[in-house]
Amino acid sequence: MLVPAGVPHAIGEGVLLVELQEPTDFSVLLEWEGFAVDGAVAGHLGLGFDLALECVDRSGWGRERLAELHGRRAADPAGRPGVEPLLPEAADPFFRAERIRPRSPATLEPSFSVLVVLDGSGRLDTAAGGRLDLARGDTVLVPFAAGPGLVSGAVHAIRCLPPLPGQAAGQGAPARTEGAAPHGRGGGAAPPGPDGGAG
Repeated sequence: MLVPAGVPHAIGEGVLLVELQEPTDFSVLLEWEGFAVDGAVAGHLGLGFDLALECVDRSGWGRERLAELHGRRAADPAGRPGVEPLLPEAADPFFRAERIRPRSPATLEPSFSVLVVLDGSGRLDTAAGGRLDLARGDTVLVPFAAGPGLVSGAVHAIRCLPPLPGQAAGQGAPARTEGAAPHGRGGGAAPPGPDGGAG
């Protein structure tokens, strides 16, 4: 699910998810009880709440608009078996996510990425000679220099990726205008899990 900047959101109690976020610390806190932060001081980015809250989207969202945030692509554009894009195309200028579930080894194109193993076990092999066993709970930083990779085994993982080169917001892609992302516990995107939950 994509959560655009300016849309208030929170993560409920007992929810564990994989959250992708732009590399910023621009967050307006609408609620901070129970967190180790002084929201009254830090929750408005030093702008004061009157100005900071102008970024909040308070409009009503109908089914069609909400469906755009959940819309996944039918298949991997590169046709890689065992790789499924998780986020709608609207997320691409900011970040990307792929579900990795290889039946045969799944090919990963060279890119900086973070691989989060949700379940099972397997292995990551890279063209640069790297080999790493993967198991539930592992989080692996994969540098671009590792080159193309293969994920094999009975593993279920989420691969978190930056925008494609030249596709980042402000680099030819439509820029986001909503402003800072207000939230209770984080902003960005959370790929839904196979059972409708997160990750």
